[in-house]
Amino acid sequence: MKNKRQFFRKEKESRKEEIEIESIVWGGKGIGRIKGKVYFVQRSVPGDRLLIKIVKEKKDYGEGEIEKIIFPSKERVSPVCKDFRNCGGCQLQMMNYRAQGEAKEKMAKEILRRWTNSAKFNKLISMENPFEYRHSGDFHCRFSNGKILCGFYEKESHKIVDFENCHLFSKEFNQKLKKIKRFLESCQIDFVNSFNLSCGENEKEFVASFYVKDEKIEAEQFLKLKDEANLNGLVVNGISGKKILKDGECFLSYSLKRKEDVIERDIKFKIDAESFSQSNFEMNSKLVEEVMRFANLSSYENVLELFSGIGNFTMSLALKCKEVVAVEKSDTAVEDSKFNSTLNSIYNIRHLKGDVKEQTEKLISASAKFDCVLLDPPRSGAFEIIEKIASFNPKRIVYVSCNLPTLERDLRKFGENGFVPQEFSFFDLFPQTYGIESVVLLRNENEKN
Repeated sequence: MKNKRQFFRKEKESRKEEIEIESIVWGGKGIGRIKGKVYFVQRSVPGDRLLIKIVKEKKDYGEGEIEKIIFPSKERVSPVCKDFRNCGGCQLQMMNYRAQGEAKEKMAKEILRRWTNSAKFNKLISMENPFEYRHSGDFHCRFSNGKILCGFYEKESHKIVDFENCHLFSKEFNQKLKKIKRFLESCQIDFVNSFNLSCGENEKEFVASFYVKDEKIEAEQFLKLKDEANLNGLVVNGISGKKILKDGECFLSYSLKRKEDVIERDIKFKIDAESFSQSNFEMNSKLVEEVMRFANLSSYENVLELFSGIGNFTMSLALKCKEVVAVEKSDTAVEDSKFNSTLNSIYNIRHLKGDVKEQTEKLISASAKFDCVLLDPPRSGAFEIIEKIASFNPKRIVYVSCNLPTLERDLRKFGENGFVPQEFSFFDLFPQTYGIESVVLLRNENEKN
């Protein structure tokens, strides 16, 4: 009886259906309907008429794989990457870039539809060149029959796609990547789990950070790798977090240019290669400019910045206000921010190192007051601290997010506490993927005009 049930389940899952794709949803899959039921299809384009094989069937939805493109969408293009079909690094290369922007705007408005009638939605800011924009990448490693597999994971898998060239990175970046892979393979260094390769603005510095399974290694071979790949700096960490080696100049540099009425003057940054920074320098500048426009600061105002990182927003904020209280958990990021404040002769920043929730509670206990709060949380959002932020009763809140679903959840919580979205802006920091960076200005409904 069991085998019979398995047979019928397999038959059901392998049935084929025609579907027309309506839009792209968070995660990058296309969505369509068969007899009113929603189905998700990877690497499909709005306007595609497809024959799909049903691979998952749930009560409320299903998933399918493309068997045949019956009528391609007018927005469908041939991917430039030969590994696109398997690699999970991109989701939208089969769609022309203009259509990607339109699909992302539609997706954002659908997720945030609760506020489309009450708040201003600005058009997505796109890139001139939607390739070769990334300055940092994390690459997984595994040896198989003496050969190294190195690259991104397949979509929804831990299988490594061993690509020769990634079009999200520059030619110089790909050359460095190939040199690292060749060295690991030639020396049969099979204890590397993964590594990060990052470069500074204008590719002035390249630093690699390795994560190894075996902490009892000979560091000298990594020093040879540093010379072989012509890296400025190199870091080796154990899986327990133990620092095994740090050699050379392990920092990256970039800058923000003066922008009239928004960024007071040019700002320089030098950050530890292991600190988090935006992976797209060009769009990061535009993102900072929009944050400053939303913050709309005066010289007598005080600002609370949560999840402040290396000071990417902090420096520009401080040049416009009385004081910034910057809260960040990462030790290296706080040290970077302090260094950058000195580098730029900016001295009205108070750095608080520690858990954001705990530090916020301490500020509340001290009866701290802030005119503006800026938060740039991780993908998980800021749900646990929203009531605490509201208790400061700021005039404005600026929320930067890379995750639309958690942003939507948090905005509902802010609304329960008297803060409602006034304006949304969106930035395509991640062309060829479904990712969107969002900036939201919230107004305080309790504040008297």
